[in-house]
Amino acid sequence: MQVNFVVLSVQTFALRLNTSQMTCVFFADSTLLASEHHEQLIRQAQGLNEQGFRSRVLGRPGSELSLSCVKAGLAFEPVPFLSFAHPTSVWRVSRLLRRHKPVAIICYGEMDSALMALSVRALAGLKCLRYRPRLIYMQKGQTDSVRPYFYNQVFDITLVPSHALRDQLLNGRAIQPSRVAVLHPGVDFDAIARAAVPMPAPPLDQLLSNPNKRPLIFHRAPFGVEKGHDFMLDVVDSLLAEFPGLTYLAVGEGEMRETFQREVQRRGLSDHVLILAALGQPASVLARADVLVMPSAHESLGKAPIEALSLAIPVVVSNVGGLPETVLDGQTGFVCPPPFEKGAVDQWATVLRGIFSAPQNSKQMARTGSFAVRKQFGWASHLAGLIEQFNPPRLKSH
Repeated sequence: MQVNFVVLSVQTFALRLNTSQMTCVFFADSTLLASEHHEQLIRQAQGLNEQGFRSRVLGRPGSELSLSCVKAGLAFEPVPFLSFAHPTSVWRVSRLLRRHKPVAIICYGEMDSALMALSVRALAGLKCLRYRPRLIYMQKGQTDSVRPYFYNQVFDITLVPSHALRDQLLNGRAIQPSRVAVLHPGVDFDAIARAAVPMPAPPLDQLLSNPNKRPLIFHRAPFGVEKGHDFMLDVVDSLLAEFPGLTYLAVGEGEMRETFQREVQRRGLSDHVLILAALGQPASVLARADVLVMPSAHESLGKAPIEALSLAIPVVVSNVGGLPETVLDGQTGFVCPPPFEKGAVDQWATVLRGIFSAPQNSKQMARTGSFAVRKQFGWASHLAGLIEQFNPPRLKSH
């Protein structure tokens, strides 16, 4: 962590020299309602401020993001973002660009991305900008709606959370590889550790403390076909003869939650499956689990295994998408076939049987994983990678 901080400080100092004190950075997001990426945006802005930058967040007035910025003490600039070329929004953005002269603009949505790029390139073409800011798009997952032109011409760089997602984007498309880079998400491990300390509500605390309800499998994900909940019922069923107290804790919301509840009852597994809505402090429950599972059929990355390993909780994930980037198979956790592969149930059952039969070995493996994820996904590393994309500032337009 200290090495990352030194690298980050050197990069920040070099950037200041190269940009003649142009240390303002814009964040743009046209989302009106709360979004899962808002936490990362807020943390990025705060982290850059702590490094001497001046972060300003551009978003829709009255949005959830605007309220979050007020709570976080961040500068918020209201922009309507009603269309890709909304005249009032373009005028507002143009004034902000000329006034604050940002070294970089980090965009999170397609609408705000197109509008910001249009405004920047128009002003640069009119020679109204001394420096053209670096245009950065933060892509959260796979999409088929974005064309190669977006990556090759609209933005200078697109940042994705995993190598798997980058490979998917480049596969069979005319996208220039130099235009897509990997920036692993930053995780607040200190906050996770703090949240893991308080005990949950008494009824749940009783379950977690009951030795007859062990081992405990923790699975936090929205209820959907691709998340593998029904698959886990097959795995649990195959292990009950050896572990009669086995409990599968499924946490989340989603359109298929009621369907899953009916399936649990139909299989007669109600004594071994507990279904909970999204927890306010999932770390307090996760910290008391014997293993976290993520049997997804698709994931761009997956933060749940990262959080679990940071607490030294054993982890088993599917060999899909970016999940193997969070776990080193056989060293920090286990990577198993996804639910749609033949024989997956047997292989998952075998791995879980080994974890439950030799808990000390799997716990030591998870402790190794804790060091690994803190280094790979820490905020210092994340901010250093983000700042690296600001260099060098582009003179005029090209």
